[in-house]
Amino acid sequence: MTTKVPVELSSTPGIVDGSNATAITIDSSENVGIGITSSLEKFTVSNSSSGIVGRFTNNTNQTLDLGVISGSGSAGGVYYNNANSGYHAFQVGGTEKIRLSSGGEFGIGNTAPDALGSGYSGVQIGGYAYNIGHSGGDHYITNNAYHNSGWKYGQTSTAQKIQLASGMVTISTAASGSADAAITFTEVLRVDSQGVHASLPAQSGVGKFGGTSANAVSLADDGLLDISQGGTCGAWIVHVYERGSGAGAYYWCNYDGTTKLVDQEPAGGNGFEDSDADGYYCLYKGDDSHTVYFKNRNGSTRSFMITIFGGEV
Repeated sequence: MTTKVPVELSSTPGIVDGSNATAITIDSSENVGIGITSSLEKFTVSNSSSGIVGRFTNNTNQTLDLGVISGSGSAGGVYYNNANSGYHAFQVGGTEKIRLSSGGEFGIGNTAPDALGSGYSGVQIGGYAYNIGHSGGDHYITNNAYHNSGWKYGQTSTAQKIQLASGMVTISTAASGSADAAITFTEVLRVDSQGVHASLPAQSGVGKFGGTSANAVSLADDGLLDISQGGTCGAWIVHVYERGSGAGAYYWCNYDGTTKLVDQEPAGGNGFEDSDADGYYCLYKGDDSHTVYFKNRNGSTRSFMITIFGGEV
């Protein structure tokens, strides 16, 4: 049964139908329809054209609009609008988890994402992590850095930036600074069509390649590494550094894995060899062509840093 209410229900203004059209329908299944004579859901609001379908407001006129955009199938759309140009908040259990600011910044686990400058938009995760895009095509992944009239610190701490632009990837770092202060980044690594380029932050124009103590490898006596790692030795220069004594050497390796010790600093020990020789640090050709092994035969566990330059690495 459909109930039509053509008059006010009491002296207090209520539901009024001022024309012959149906304003509200409530059927026998208790489905309610506004602007529609037959509702298949519990509550349906229908609009005959694009625009606002529903509006929710309070006594200070803070307004949420729900609307539709005309179009057939995937060409149509819906929108969710804060008519007062404020922010949108998404809550779980009464606690805000996500915020979309009036400036278009998106915060996950952050109720006040940092404002980004003209041409920049992005997502801030927590207080430190940012994923930022620029209208010019650049893409940035940063820690503790956002862009608003230049790069600035999000919190009082150090900052790091990865930039993807113009066919290259660059990594830059910055010393600790105060929240919202300007950042001076120093590029420390670049990857482009020519390869990998590392720079020494303390001195412009000086390249630095190799690892740090954080990625050193520890080898027991007779510990073995296949530095080819299943690949092919083409033409290599291999630098080996033993961290405990300070001993170091560099080798030439040719296309089939044959090694040649070019120079070394034994640092008071036996030093290095280009064969599998007891008592030495050894870089030598493996049983299979194009493979190169490094073995610690010095008699005790040692810590090494090995850097390879060349082709077919």
